[in-house]
Amino acid sequence: DATNFAPGANDNGSGVAALIEIARILSARPHRATIMLVAFSAEEEGRQGSKAFVQYLRDQNIPINAMFSLDIIGSHTGPNGEVVENQLRLFSEGPNESASRQLARAIQFSALTYTPQMQVIVEDIVDRRDRYSDHMSFNEAGWPAVRFIEPLEDIRRQHTPEDTIDDIQASYLTRATQTILAAVTSLADGPAPPRNIVLRDNGNGTRTLVWEHSPGATSYYIAMRRPGALTYLESESFPWTGNSVDWNGFDPNLFAGVVVMAVDSNGLMGPPSAEYPIR
Repeated sequence: DATNFAPGANDNGSGVAALIEIARILSARPHRATIMLVAFSAEEEGRQGSKAFVQYLRDQNIPINAMFSLDIIGSHTGPNGEVVENQLRLFSEGPNESASRQLARAIQFSALTYTPQMQVIVEDIVDRRDRYSDHMSFNEAGWPAVRFIEPLEDIRRQHTPEDTIDDIQASYLTRATQTILAAVTSLADGPAPPRNIVLRDNGNGTRTLVWEHSPGATSYYIAMRRPGALTYLESESFPWTGNSVDWNGFDPNLFAGVVVMAVDSNGLMGPPSAEYPIR
């Protein structure tokens, strides 16, 4: 409200701090894709700031490939003194095959590859019950969007004079920021995702996965998802050269889908292809 002291250190000074640091780093060089960095006001009042910005994007006919909301990412401590230092939760709109969930999977796989010190936990929710963040304004417009949030919220501090900087752990916020920056860099600067993926039955117990070569790619990474799983497992993914794979493991009893990511000569992995269903 307008009368009480509200420092907002974690909600959402932490997200704005990460935004500014990411902007500082990204501004040092050009990027393959356009990256927009925005701090929204009035999120607590029905997402008024992000709704207005979404309308601006629509009026200007600006296409959006992905939106990241950084909202409460500064503390690894919970309300009862619990500590989880190496996790960052990620919320996305379902169902499990939705564009937002695919984006969440891509971010989780980026963290496995580039920032293993921070585990990204993809949850099967768009946000907590009766709560929300600005990613939902983008979901309503039909754009893929996700929300990053720390693993253990202390809701007693949020929107109160207790949301002070003493509950911000700089080392945790740094790791969270690095994880988000790595995902942004992968999506914005990595090679374009492979296209025209096809899975062909060879008639001998094997199937061939083939795709169109991505410009700038020197190799690829193939990631598999089990039926009903929210994410790709590192143990069931593998690097590859060339643009086709013969394998007896493309089995619908084992896997629901497969994606292919292009990797450039610097080892930067680009965004994943659309998930190809294994049937």
